[in-house]
Amino acid sequence: MVKKTVSRRKSQIGGTQAATRTHSGEAASERWIAAVNDASGLLAVVRGGSSVRIVDVHTGAVRGEHAFAGAVTALAWGGQSVAAAHGSGVSVYSPARNAVVATLAAAAVDVACAGDCVFTLDGAGAVQQWDAAGSCVRR
Repeated sequence: MVKKTVSRRKSQIGGTQAATRTHSGEAASERWIAAVNDASGLLAVVRGGSSVRIVDVHTGAVRGEHAFAGAVTALAWGGQSVAAAHGSGVSVYSPARNAVVATLAAAAVDVACAGDCVFTLDGAGAVQQWDAAGSCVRR
């Protein structure tokens, strides 16, 4: 919460009055999360919510959009798909198909991709590796 005090003079009474404006908001609702796919020139971006937009960085055109079940906390590109950690797990979204192609049963705080593999990091610091079909390969 931010408080800002502004002093202003009222001409009618000649006194100074302090006005306080308070702005409150969840930090998560104002947080931007983004991931870039250099090979295709696509940007996946979330602005404090559950909706991921895929934007062409060269033209600015929106190439796809998908709303997940909970607020997105992490994004990563893997091949031509975006892995998104959200309230109910991790989903792999394909902008080309405009659909979720895999759902991972992982409570992840962060995600990373290498080729078609997705890596998740949970709150305890454990890393898991997942294949493109959504099966856990390595704990």
